[in-house]
Amino acid sequence: MHSRIIKIKLFSLFLLFLTSITKAQEAEIIFHSQKNIGESITMLLRLTDVGTVDVDWGNDVKVRYNVGVTSTQIMGVIQGCCVKVYSQGISYFECNSAGIIDIDLSHAYNIQQIYCTNNELTALDVRCNPNLRRIGVANNNLTDLDLSKNSLLTGLYLQNNKIGVYSMNKIYKDLPDRSQNSGTYNFRNTGNPSVEKSNTEAVVAKNWLPDVHGDNTGLSEVILTTNKNVGEIITLQLKLASAGNLGIESGGETQLFNVSTESTIIKYPIKGNVISILADSLTYINCQNIGLTGIKINNIMPDSFDVRNNALTSCALDSFYRELPSLQAKSLSVNLKVGGNPGSQTSTSSIAVSKNWKVDVFGNASGCVNAVTVLADKDLFIKRLFVNGAVVFTNRTFVFGNVPDKFIGYEFLSNNASEKEEGTIIIASDGYIYGIAAVGALKDWTSIEGINLNYSDINKTKLAIYQKRVTVGDTILIPQIDGFIGFTLLAEKINYLPADPEKDAFLSTLKVDGRSIVNFNKYKLNYTVYLPYSYIGLPVVKPILSEIGSSFTVVPLTSIDGSESQRTTNIAVTSQDQSNNQTYRICFERLPKLDLFLCIGQSNMAGTAPLESEKGDMDLVEGAYLFNSSFMFEKAANGMNRYSNILSTSAQYYGLTYSYAKTITQRLNKPIGLIVNARGGSAIQLWEKEGTDIGDSLYLKTLERAIEAKKWGDFKGVLWHQGEANRSNFQTIGYTVLLKSLVENLRIDLGNNSLFFVAGEIGHWNSENTAFNAMINTIDNLIPNSSCISAEGLINVSNLKDNNDHFNREGLMLLGERYADTIINRIYTTTDFANETLYSDFQVFTQKNKLHIVFNADNVKSLCQIFNMRGQKVKHEILNRHNMFILEDGIYIVCININDKYIYKKMIIKSQ
Repeated sequence: MHSRIIKIKLFSLFLLFLTSITKAQEAEIIFHSQKNIGESITMLLRLTDVGTVDVDWGNDVKVRYNVGVTSTQIMGVIQGCCVKVYSQGISYFECNSAGIIDIDLSHAYNIQQIYCTNNELTALDVRCNPNLRRIGVANNNLTDLDLSKNSLLTGLYLQNNKIGVYSMNKIYKDLPDRSQNSGTYNFRNTGNPSVEKSNTEAVVAKNWLPDVHGDNTGLSEVILTTNKNVGEIITLQLKLASAGNLGIESGGETQLFNVSTESTIIKYPIKGNVISILADSLTYINCQNIGLTGIKINNIMPDSFDVRNNALTSCALDSFYRELPSLQAKSLSVNLKVGGNPGSQTSTSSIAVSKNWKVDVFGNASGCVNAVTVLADKDLFIKRLFVNGAVVFTNRTFVFGNVPDKFIGYEFLSNNASEKEEGTIIIASDGYIYGIAAVGALKDWTSIEGINLNYSDINKTKLAIYQKRVTVGDTILIPQIDGFIGFTLLAEKINYLPADPEKDAFLSTLKVDGRSIVNFNKYKLNYTVYLPYSYIGLPVVKPILSEIGSSFTVVPLTSIDGSESQRTTNIAVTSQDQSNNQTYRICFERLPKLDLFLCIGQSNMAGTAPLESEKGDMDLVEGAYLFNSSFMFEKAANGMNRYSNILSTSAQYYGLTYSYAKTITQRLNKPIGLIVNARGGSAIQLWEKEGTDIGDSLYLKTLERAIEAKKWGDFKGVLWHQGEANRSNFQTIGYTVLLKSLVENLRIDLGNNSLFFVAGEIGHWNSENTAFNAMINTIDNLIPNSSCISAEGLINVSNLKDNNDHFNREGLMLLGERYADTIINRIYTTTDFANETLYSDFQVFTQKNKLHIVFNADNVKSLCQIFNMRGQKVKHEILNRHNMFILEDGIYIVCININDKYIYKKMIIKSQ
């Protein structure tokens, strides 16, 4: 028994010995070179530990070299085409300008850095090298590089290879995420085909720094939906503008294929019913007889497209036609073969023909009924075709321009721009509905990127197209958007059904205590109405019927401080023929006593910057309330000046009061009310109390609203931003005297002799404003309890290309925050700050192009991230007690994490 155990142990040791001998005899690195026998090659090597390296220079003879943990130069003479390097622990390998045509690193398990620049490599396999930190293979012929197994990479040098957009994007995807690390992670990608069209945002987001930034426009994409079963083989014929790789993905798996500039046949076993084809530039697509039920394309400009003998319905073909690019501008005409599909003859082939595609089968447009139904008041809308030159409104001559190709042939509802677009949309099939509105104006819908739509006013006003996912049976109110442009419904097909008066069970308006509810929509059934803190009794609700023959019953609320049901008034409406009924509900809520702020001036106070919904510009401001045209408060949201009773014709978009409200509510524990009553272009003379003409009665009109607002709280301050209209005459008209009089009158009429008043500078970019700004900065010497905020470092909507008086969105954001800082410092005590302790722990300040963050104690455990105004992260550092960052001129958001709490500060860097 014992002898058997000993034999087994000896046999195991023998196997281990043989394994170690085998490993020792395996070459860690093998490469083939085009150099001639007798030519020399230089290598630089490092080992994980001091040791030896054997090199076979091509004649099966090993030459031994001593190598350390720092780079050791080895020179040899080529004796054959295959060079082998033996060792156990090569961590660094460099061999440049050596004519290397291929290299095998599959046994170099410990290698951390490899450099093979100026060679002839067409491929490089590093999947067996998980410890790689840096790869340098510039000036080769690589067309692809799989980095999916290299999670430790910190540097990549691929310049001047032949890596196309598809393969480059895959590399971006494979690179490890370094966004949580400090340091610089270089990626040299210059000199590769169409790299400027690659998606470098993917690696920038991972904290890599490419030397060429791409715009993500280079990839062609075809998405095919098929009724074939998983595992079945389909046949595709494809060709590229330049030979290279393309990827076909289905079922979560991607397979690479090499495709030439001639038609290449691909036999593909599908892994799922949705198949994506991604390539640098597809020029020929033939996918006959593969059970297609749908096609989507992006960035395709083929010389022929063949989808014959599939299962494409008329709706599927119409959708495909809309996605096709227009060829008219390129004076091209491309064959499109769709015959043999069930929807060929009933599709709307005219959509493709209008884009210069030569369709083999003419469709009569009778097949696809992908419609929405709109119920609305009689004669409110006119249904029109969405094409270039279509008239936008029913009472004006403006027309649409730059209609996107995919939407040509859709239908839209046109109406009088001065009327509300009231109606209910009833969805007949799953899919999307669309809407046209001003850029950034529509909340809860998704803006479609890459749209250049406009209408033909003098400014060629830009419009956005929004989309909303819908399902059969959904009922959606047409969105109500204030302003001239409003909202235009867009769908593949619209059935417009004006209401039948006898079946009408709607109200035309609802009044509370004699005042109409603002933004009432007859199709919206539920409302919240706020009441002032001092309200006594119960509000009286009066419904106004939409049609005389219908009737209503009111069940009033029983309390304004009870449960939701007790605070709710119900109004049941029944149509004249008794066939329809609706129930409207108003829930009343008493607000606490508000701190009130009167915000007046001209256009920058009104708001002129475009709204960007993706940045939160359409969000409500929690804790802030806006005084509306019915003398009630509602939750505050952009545009904050829309209820002004002295409006000019200027649009009301993003103004400084929005960021002011957000800053105040985030830093104070008090609800606030804003009475925003600005007028674009108004001179200070128009704000005199004694004005009698319509044009100069701004003060008295504003006072009407301010006096009504006093029922809701106490005035704490007046925000004034005005001056562009007076910069050239402020001295001759006695601006300071008029301003002092304005403040005194407001204090008397609002019942607060020490009401705080704060004004703001106008734009520094215009030298004509310099004298005015010098004057407005002296008001604290002329007007007791007043102050002026700076506009230093802010820019205008044209990015200083001209002297446009309007601040850009970021400028108005910072301006509002500066007003808030001044109000907080002058009106509220430090106990009102939400993060008092945190703010006292450190200081953030600038000194020319340096940003300093200094803590008051050692052992700081804080993280700092710095973003520019485009949202790009420029710094990511662990903080010490004293920290200094050198930054380019601009505005930055500094985010400091202390004990899992985030503190944000906006800072301006100005080197001069």
